[in-house]
Amino acid sequence: MKANIISIGTSKGIRIPSNLLKEFNFKNLVELERVSEGLLIKSIDEPRANWRERFEKNVDDLNEFNDWNATNLSSFDEGEW
Repeated sequence: MKANIISIGTSKGIRIPSNLLKEFNFKNLVELERVSEGLLIKSIDEPRANWRERFEKNVDDLNEFNDWNATNLSSFDEGEW
């Protein structure tokens, strides 16, 4: 299925046909995920479902690029402010 990219204010978007919205149970909130083929749109039944796993994955991703090391803390960092 093809869809045109349309202007929505200063952003861009696509129109999703109503039959697909119903079939995939898309409501007001969806999850977007980058995949090797492009962009995957997932239905979110419960917005907070699996939040811990998603949070931990994001923290792991950040730690991979983070050069901050806890051993670099000074006495100022360790004490109460």
